[in-house]
Amino acid sequence: MLELYRDSPIPAGRIDNGIYATLTEEGFPIGSYYLYEMEGIFQDETDIFTHAFQGNDIKPGDVKFADLSGPDGVPDGIIDSYDRTHVGSPIPDFTLGLNVGLNYKKWDFTLFVEGVYGNEIYWQVAHDIEGFYRAFNVTQRVYDSRWTGLGTSDDQPRVSWTGSTNNKKPSTRFLFDGSYLRIKNVNLGYTFSDIGKQKTIIQSLRVYLSIQNLLTFTKYPGLDPEMQTSDNSSSEGDLAKGIDWGTYPMARVFTLGFNISF
Repeated sequence: MLELYRDSPIPAGRIDNGIYATLTEEGFPIGSYYLYEMEGIFQDETDIFTHAFQGNDIKPGDVKFADLSGPDGVPDGIIDSYDRTHVGSPIPDFTLGLNVGLNYKKWDFTLFVEGVYGNEIYWQVAHDIEGFYRAFNVTQRVYDSRWTGLGTSDDQPRVSWTGSTNNKKPSTRFLFDGSYLRIKNVNLGYTFSDIGKQKTIIQSLRVYLSIQNLLTFTKYPGLDPEMQTSDNSSSEGDLAKGIDWGTYPMARVFTLGFNISF
């Protein structure tokens, strides 16, 4: 973003009441993620005492945030709104595409591959179901990797209703690499071109098998990295792109078809 009207940053991407995940301002991409940086998990009381102050109710097992700034622009030993920073963009650095078409005698084959690289996705679903401020089921990674004592985890906090105020803050805890490579369509066909010689009304017959969304290669833990602006943020457009509220994933579709020429 090169210039904004009256140089006024635009918060967008509501993820909770009055809480936004993006900030569009000069010098950063449109819809840039503006979050706290997660440093790890507090392991014991000494860890809490020696770290920047995050609140009186912080316990071992809670998320630890980086002390990046204060009112004067330098770290001040207190974790507050000044410590939020631009940490990523929903806009890919590269968009990839590959079309392949092959023919051999009566066989034909087409392949379409697409992908993106260099973007991030804010997994809003995890913010809700892993934030422990609502009565939702938990994800498998919380069940397997949650903090239960000294040294047990440095990426998943304790399971706690009381700790949710700290642990569900808009942070890099819920930000993930959105890069992916997907086989969008693969098609294999065979043409019976000699049928017309058999004195039938059919001149040729092509039989084909087509598969859409065959395979997806990604590190994104959500349902589908190919998500777009959610209906929850549709009025904000690109200002809230890349916030995943649980967009229904692309279906894998198998099609067996026939092309007949008379």
